Amino acid sequence: MRKRIYHLLQLIMAAAVLSLTACNKTGTGSTQASQTTLVYTNDAFTPIAITINGVSTTIAVGGSVTYTGSAGSSNSGTASTSGVTSTNSIVGSIVSWTIDDQFPASGTTTKTLDVDPSYFFLKVNNTSSYDVSGVYVNYGLTAQSFDNISFGAGIFNIGYYPAYTNSNVRCMGPNGSYWQNNVSLSGVSNQSFLFTLTN
Repeated sequence: MRKRIYHLLQLIMAAAVLSLTACNKTGTGSTQASQTTLVYTNDAFTPIAITINGVSTTIAVGGSVTYTGSAGSSNSGTASTSGVTSTNSIVGSIVSWTIDDQFPASGTTTKTLDVDPSYFFLKVNNTSSYDVSGVYVNYGLTAQSFDNISFGAGIFNIGYYPAYTNSNVRCMGPNGSYWQNNVSLSGVSNQSFLFTLTN
């Protein structure tokens, strides 16, 4: 009789332990936050360097980068882009973003990195028979800048510059000659201006 009671008590205790373990597993699983995603898309004219939560990467033009995290958690950092020379020297202004987002409650949220309308991106199409030996932007204005860059014939992506209603571009040619034109802008994000040089 005693043996039977002893075995019965052992079975009850084992069942209680199993039940407690199952409850703990269920409880732990139910408190885990779901994983969601944030996607950042590059709508600029140049690659964007982005650093999120201490991790750096580059978003190609027209490309995107995806981050995964717990729903509601922080996703913060910085991003920047600029025109560059063939030796990676900065041309024009550096455009930057401060990123301070939260992962969505569910699914995926996409955010676009746009260049503010206070800037424009300059492209130069040199169809002339002369080389360019430097580029002024906003020549004669308070925001005048000069980039000591040289290039020959072809289409070149130059850089980002402050956009004004009276912005202009002056490309320097040989012996003090130059091409100059006023900039026509649309006043929207990611705006650009193509300056064509002729003989």
